[in-house]
Amino acid sequence: MRANPRVCLQADEIKDAYNWRSVITFGWFEEINDSAQHDHLLNEMFKRLPHLTPVESKSQEIMAQTIVFRIRIDRITGIGERWQ
Repeated sequence: MRANPRVCLQADEIKDAYNWRSVITFGWFEEINDSAQHDHLLNEMFKRLPHLTPVESKSQEIMAQTIVFRIRIDRITGIGERWQ
């Protein structure tokens, strides 16, 4: 993504074959290089999603090696289906 920062991200919510939705965002990859912001964002993510990763990966050494980035969104599209 560093070499080609144009990115997209798709997220789906599927309850069953007749009730689902999907969204795709298009934008630009932006790496977070400021160490204070990097650590803050990782800590916030782990607070909100405590089961996201094993406890071993929360060590300072591993966290320092983790790439943190954001997507600067310029377009969002979506589709879904909902049956009663």
